[in-house]
Amino acid sequence: MLTSDKMKLSSRLSSEDRREAIVEAVKGVFAEKGFDGTTTRELANAAGVSEALLYKHFPSKESLYAAMLDACAKGPTFVEFNRILALEPSSATLVIMVHFTILHYIQGRAGDVNKTVLNSLLARSLLGDGAFVRLTHKKFASAWIKKFAACLNEAIKAGEPEYQRKYPHPFMLPIVRVGALDGGHPFKPGVLPSANLYLHVRTLPGVPTMAIQRDLEQVCAAAAAGDPDLRWSVELYLSTQGYEIPFDSPVAGAVANAHRRVFGRRVEYGEPLRYAITSDGSHMFHHGLPAVTYGAGFGSYLVDPTEPRQEVGEAWNTASGRRRGVGITNLLNCTKVYALAALDLCGQAR
Repeated sequence: MLTSDKMKLSSRLSSEDRREAIVEAVKGVFAEKGFDGTTTRELANAAGVSEALLYKHFPSKESLYAAMLDACAKGPTFVEFNRILALEPSSATLVIMVHFTILHYIQGRAGDVNKTVLNSLLARSLLGDGAFVRLTHKKFASAWIKKFAACLNEAIKAGEPEYQRKYPHPFMLPIVRVGALDGGHPFKPGVLPSANLYLHVRTLPGVPTMAIQRDLEQVCAAAAAGDPDLRWSVELYLSTQGYEIPFDSPVAGAVANAHRRVFGRRVEYGEPLRYAITSDGSHMFHHGLPAVTYGAGFGSYLVDPTEPRQEVGEAWNTASGRRRGVGITNLLNCTKVYALAALDLCGQAR
C-alpha cells in the first residue's frame, strides 16, 4: 500500500520534478553499495517507482550517475566552486583557491550533504571501476587544475617586474616560470601536508647562481613571516650561467648573412618582453664555444606565415587557417641557412 501511495504521489509530478526526485532517492543506495553493487530493482524500490518508469527517465545506470553528479553539484560547496572558477586568474584568486581547497578537501569542512554523498560515491568508485571518479574529474577537477595553473602563472608574473628591475639588460628580460607543483604524502595520509614548487628561473649573463637562491629565500621568508606554521627550504637542483656573444662575432655574422641570402631580409631578433631561450648554447659557451640560437620555432600557439591556408584538425589555427607551429617550408629554409653559415665559417681562415 505504501508503494501504491508513492506511485500516486509521483504520478502528480512533472517529468523534470520526477527525475529530480528519483535522483535524490537513489543517492544513498549508490553511496552505500557503489555503482557495480547496485541493481536497477534496488534503485527503483528506493525511488518508489517501477523499473519501467526508472528506465523511461534514465535508460542506463550511467545516465543516472551523470544526473546524480549534476545534483550533487547544486550544493553550497559547488556553488562556491563555480563562483571561484568564474574569477579572473590572479594572485588574489590563487589565495582564494588555496583557502577553498584546504577548507573543503584537506580539513573536510562539514555541512554540505551533497558534498558528503559525493565523497562516498567517489570512495565507492575508487574501489570499483573508477567510472564515477573519471566523470567527476572531467566535470570538476580538470577545470580547477587549469584555473589554478593560470593563477599561479599570473602570481609569478606579478613578481617579475621587481626581478627584472634588479637584473636589467638592454634586450633580455629574465623570467620565472612554474616547472611543476607536487604536494601531499599519498602513502601517508595522516602526515601534515607538504608541497614542492619547482621554478624555472631564467638568469642573465653575469648573475651569480647563489644570488638567485638568496632572492628566492627572501621571498619564502616574507611568506613565512605571516604564517608561523610554514616551513620552507630552497634547493637548486640544476643551474647554468647565462651567456651572450657580440653581434659582430663570426658565428652571429655568418648566421645573419646566411639568413639574409635565404629570406631576402635582415635577421629579426626577439622582443625583450619576457624574452628567454633554453638551449645548449650556455654549456658550449662556458667551454669556449660561442653559440647562437637560430631556428624555425614559432611556439605552440603562433602561426607559421609560410604555411598555406587550410583546415586540418587540432594542429591548425581555425581563425587564420594556418598551421600552428613549424611548417616544412620554414624547416627547408632554415636548413639552407645552416648550410650556408657552415660553409662560411668553415671555408674561411679565422
